[in-house]
Amino acid sequence: MMQKDLGPDFVVDFLALWITEMNEMLNISVKMNPTQIYYTARQILAELPLITVAHIKLAYQRIITGYYGKDYNRIDPSTICSVFRMIWEEHFEAAEMDSLQGHYNKKEAPDNIYDMEIAKLVKKFKMKNT
Repeated sequence: MMQKDLGPDFVVDFLALWITEMNEMLNISVKMNPTQIYYTARQILAELPLITVAHIKLAYQRIITGYYGKDYNRIDPSTICSVFRMIWEEHFEAAEMDSLQGHYNKKEAPDNIYDMEIAKLVKKFKMKNT
């Protein structure tokens, strides 16, 4: 949504600034150069045109804390883009679960065993993510 509100150039510059800060924050020996930083920013926007500040902040937090694993003393465009893809997938999986939860809340009781199993998975997912 940032792209629509602020324009693609602003979003690319914002992402580049964020990547530059992360590049300096991490204690890594192989840092990204400006060309890689801007390439990565443009690639993120091309793949995820509906990106929001919340997605960027979450990606930053997860990369800095090693949420998806070690950086092995380097960070590169593919690493950063893969984190954004994982966050994007998590975002849509959570939205799907919310939609299913809403569906099952409207029913008095599940109609069959399959519905009961789905309801259990949704409940387990909600408990895990709260």
